[in-house]
Amino acid sequence: MPISEIQLSQALEELQMDMDQVCQLLETSGLADMVQFIELCILLGCDYLEPTKGIGPKTALKLIRDHGGLGGVVKFVRGKMAEKSEENASIVGEVGDEIPSDRESEEGDGGTMMNSDGEEVPTSPKKKVSTPAKSPKKKKVTSAGMQIPEYWPWEEAKELFLKPDVVKGDDLDVGSVCHLALGMLISLFSARLEDTGCRGACGVFMSG
Repeated sequence: MPISEIQLSQALEELQMDMDQVCQLLETSGLADMVQFIELCILLGCDYLEPTKGIGPKTALKLIRDHGGLGGVVKFVRGKMAEKSEENASIVGEVGDEIPSDRESEEGDGGTMMNSDGEEVPTSPKKKVSTPAKSPKKKKVTSAGMQIPEYWPWEEAKELFLKPDVVKGDDLDVGSVCHLALGMLISLFSARLEDTGCRGACGVFMSG
């Protein structure tokens, strides 16, 4: 997989900008410094963390401004998520407590009537009318608008941006890297021989 390298100096040259202009741009955006810009980028999504939900560029910038950094934003969003969770739990409880019922009414208890022989006979009572009770308007269980994953080590991701664990090309010992790569290849080849049962037959080759 090819690796793309982006050099800050080259990017600034192509943008016809310098670091002073970048700092002015950050200040205009309401960000205190480059550290807050990194926190903004983390909030919007990076390769080190799972993505957030419901937080776009405008919302992210406003959150960073209002809460002074990503730490305050995380605390705020998690608080909103907890409130929404409690609200949904109460809605589910209300729905469970509702018992559907019908209202019954009786038009009369009946009476008497004259039959063909002139005798009074009792009549059957009128049927009961059942009216379904109107259920109250139900509230919907919804998810929180802004969501941050439960495990979201943003501080560690921030450290990787501030202090990347890389070695400059000039400081790289090519001989050591080649020796390490060769050792890995031999180990993989040896394991493959073990799987195919050719270890004994090819022992001379491996030892050489």
